Amino acid sequence: MKNATLLARFTYITFPRYYLVCFTAVFLKLRSHSSLPRCYKFSPAVDARWEHAAKTGFCRDLMGPYFQAVLYMRCALEGVMKLLLELWFTGKEGQEPFNISDRVEEVDKRIKEIKPPNRISRCPRSIEGHRKYWKANELRAFLFFYGAMVLRGILPDVYYKHFMLFSEAIFTLCLTNVTQSQIAHSERLLMHFCLTFGKLYGERYQTANIHSLLHMAEDVRNLGALWTHSTFPFESLNGEMLKLFHGTQNITFQIISAININRALPTLTEALVEGSGAHRFYSKLISSSSSQNGMKISSNVWQSDD
Repeated sequence: MKNATLLARFTYITFPRYYLVCFTAVFLKLRSHSSLPRCYKFSPAVDARWEHAAKTGFCRDLMGPYFQAVLYMRCALEGVMKLLLELWFTGKEGQEPFNISDRVEEVDKRIKEIKPPNRISRCPRSIEGHRKYWKANELRAFLFFYGAMVLRGILPDVYYKHFMLFSEAIFTLCLTNVTQSQIAHSERLLMHFCLTFGKLYGERYQTANIHSLLHMAEDVRNLGALWTHSTFPFESLNGEMLKLFHGTQNITFQIISAININRALPTLTEALVEGSGAHRFYSKLISSSSSQNGMKISSNVWQSDD
């Protein structure tokens, strides 16, 4: 159905968080930017802030497509994919037809046999021992590549086919060059995935992340493929920033100092005498491989490999 989507019915909403308590198959037109504020019931205090933002023009920028875009890392990977893994492999759901926790060792054996290419940064870890600690890129690898292989013949056929709808749709929306026909195809796959999710897994698991999948195709039309507005690069930079400080005191000063040192090092190296202790120490700092022994910096001063 053109310009239509499956909307969720909210019975209790607070700001800035909201809670999805019921998911019903009601086809309505997509909400516009101007109608969006009327879809929510805010407290009087929030209503006043919203009205002030509208008068000052503040929300004109916030209500644009960038503000409303669904972050596929949070929604599809850390939301829906992680939920599916919990439902499949958690012992508390052992009596459900979709639960395969009793065959987790067989799944892990298949995962262990996978030899991913260098393009995948993390090697696959076991589900039984490490599922709760999987990073977003591990969830992405399972959704795009591993899941279709390791679940075949183990996950019941109806649930396997249902998972493949989700896998193909997100994979297609992440292509480098995605066409309009591919976007429409992915939209239909996600629609069918969400429509049948409640019947297969129960309405209690119809979370806001399931509903948000329905908006991803439109986001790709407005902004480009999912990877163009993904938070993966920012998460990677956060990891690099964590290396710039140690301890809990004066964190801002530590980060600034570390950045200044890193920026000054290339200039300072020009003054180093090749073969000197300082030059060898600098070479060790920037080297990707570590030696087996400590290095003597100066008289009675040694740099440990630890």
